Amino acid sequence: MALFLRLLVLGALCWLAFILFGEVRQASAAEETEPTRIVLLFGGIIIVALGVAAMVALWIVPEIGEKLVGAVYNPNEEIERDPHSTALAKKATGDWEGAVEEYRKCYARNPEDSLALNEMVHLYTDKLADPASAAALLEKELEKEWPPDHAAFLAMRLVDIYWNHQQDAIRSRQILIQVAESMPDTSHAANAQHRLREIDKTLREQAAPLTLGGTAEPELNPEDT
Repeated sequence: MALFLRLLVLGALCWLAFILFGEVRQASAAEETEPTRIVLLFGGIIIVALGVAAMVALWIVPEIGEKLVGAVYNPNEEIERDPHSTALAKKATGDWEGAVEEYRKCYARNPEDSLALNEMVHLYTDKLADPASAAALLEKELEKEWPPDHAAFLAMRLVDIYWNHQQDAIRSRQILIQVAESMPDTSHAANAQHRLREIDKTLREQAAPLTLGGTAEPELNPEDT
């Protein structure tokens, strides 16, 4: 409403300026015209023009700007919250179990939220010292149908838990061999084979001090399960 009134006043001033300009033209065309009248008419036009300019600068432009900004962004609208905000708040206070539960809710709402899944695994292994729960979580997820890349990521994450936190070489090697055989000629297969060599090397180094009478432990190979 305020903008409409301002535009109405601006229109009236413009109309007045038009009338004054017409008077000036008529006075200039007349054979006998008082110079003082022409000067006054020009002065009136200048005053009206200054008023119009002032109104545009102080009233119209800011009002239009506010309308445009309001059309793009409404400050009264609720800003979309980070779906992990509650979980992050729990982490900030050291409530690791509460954070796991919040991430679990996020993952239930959005099964494609890989960040929530990864955070749960991280909290179980690094904060709660409960790698068994992390492994159970990943094992359950691997029972679902996933695209090959996602399945390989989950499998390698599970190997991290089996090997780094539980020292379970048998299950670690089984998963790695399965990845290498099911995804040949891919980066996932190459990573799996590399991890296999690392695990086998570590197992040989651990077994070396236990070797008696020069009898070497049988060497593991990627085909053993």
